[in-house]
Amino acid sequence: MLPLALLSALVAPTALSPQDFDGDGYDDLAIGVPGEDVGGVVNAGAVMVLYGTASRLNAAGDQFWTQDSTGVPGTAAANEYFGTALAHGDFNGDGYDDLVIGAPNEGVGRPLLGNAGTVTVLLGSPNGISSSGAQVWSQDSAGIADSAESGDLFGSALWSGDFNGDGYADLAVAATQEDVTTIIGTTSNAGAVHVLYGSGAGLTSAGSQFWHQNTGGIQETCGGGDGFGERLTAGDFDGNGCDDLVIAVPKEDQGPVLNAGAVHVIFGTTAGLSATGSELWYQASESFPDDPGAFDSFGEAVAAGDFDGDGYDDLAIGAGHEDTSDGTDAGMVAVIYGDPTGLSTVGAELIRQSMIFNTFVLTEADPYDLFGSALAAGDFDGDGCTDLAIGAWNDHVEPNGIAGGCVDVVYGSVFFGLLVGPGSQHWAQNKLAGDSVETGDHFGMTLTVGDFDGTGRDALAIGAPDEDLGTASNCGLVQVIYGDATALSSSGSQIWSQDSLFVADSIEAGDRIGAGL
Repeated sequence: MLPLALLSALVAPTALSPQDFDGDGYDDLAIGVPGEDVGGVVNAGAVMVLYGTASRLNAAGDQFWTQDSTGVPGTAAANEYFGTALAHGDFNGDGYDDLVIGAPNEGVGRPLLGNAGTVTVLLGSPNGISSSGAQVWSQDSAGIADSAESGDLFGSALWSGDFNGDGYADLAVAATQEDVTTIIGTTSNAGAVHVLYGSGAGLTSAGSQFWHQNTGGIQETCGGGDGFGERLTAGDFDGNGCDDLVIAVPKEDQGPVLNAGAVHVIFGTTAGLSATGSELWYQASESFPDDPGAFDSFGEAVAAGDFDGDGYDDLAIGAGHEDTSDGTDAGMVAVIYGDPTGLSTVGAELIRQSMIFNTFVLTEADPYDLFGSALAAGDFDGDGCTDLAIGAWNDHVEPNGIAGGCVDVVYGSVFFGLLVGPGSQHWAQNKLAGDSVETGDHFGMTLTVGDFDGTGRDALAIGAPDEDLGTASNCGLVQVIYGDATALSSSGSQIWSQDSLFVADSIEAGDRIGAGL
């Protein structure tokens, strides 16, 4: 089993916006299988796509994409981990969402630059995802700032949003190990984020942007090993109709405090993202209700949504390695709220597993639970307020204390924001049919949401990428929990793996299904 610190670094980002690839009104689910062997090529990677229906997700018409699939640019190669990161958005405005697949360990150019990274875009259509018109992007693509270098890991994090409000989705791509060169020298593995803008012709390099911590107007400066962009999300925090980009730097040092973590917010305008008025959030920010600690990793997960229903998106920031009164690496989540000027610490909240909400205990907390190491935002009860799912993928699940992982859900409210208390839920594999808790499953390592059955309520998809099935170790699975009129319910929950009936391919050790969601 990989060490906790390394596993945390490999978690893929989560998703919020609809992912309707065939335009039928039902969201669809893309699942990364980065450890998939393709034709004997080890760890080449793959992506499964399941389609939504009135009867929930269905294997009928499911798809299995690799770099050896017909029409997909490139060729499957060992240890490329195609499917490590996923994103989706309607980049060409045709009414069908498109699928973005990161392969951060892919080699680029000749001679081959190892681990430079690529991003593949497959377009949606009435028949679902298609390789027709597929694009592949790297730092060697024409019009992209910088150039490909070994070890940049371009595509290690992805997120889409409409940053200029023109109706076309745009794409942020992190190169988390990018070396940033300035007039005073080169900073190794500082990290950078590229932004590509959508158009009637799809994603284009015209007007593309290149962001790092030495970009003019961005607070802070590059530091070695910062990994700027390890997590990304987007939301309209100031309500101007343009999405704002959140760039997390969980390895950022705060003075002498190592790896305390920080989060940048770059605001969208009709001219695109602008550094004017950009914000920097960390635990030493003025009026912030917490203090930085070494290796807290503040920003190792981020999610945006309108938790209090006031029309401005809010931001949840996870610090899964935060030491609390519950113990080392117990973890916590901070929530800051949007208003017409952006984000504000007014009304900011801290959530821990052992907190008591109106005499309701969310769940028992233990050291090394890593609460807040994954986040996803969605409206699970259909009340118009966004709810927050919080992964604690090393949680010691009661009653036996097995470190299999869990997900806690806190519901939004127009009256109370997120800290409602009653109705909060605790999900583990012993509360869902079809599986049991086992050490090292890492249930809750990845999360995403979607209205897969068209009810107007989001369902929650939970990755357990290190689940063992039969004799196949770490082959992984994804569990989907659906919402009803009041909350998420275990009734009708689904388990998806490559052992599921009619699903393409078959289970193999090390596939890590669900490592990308």
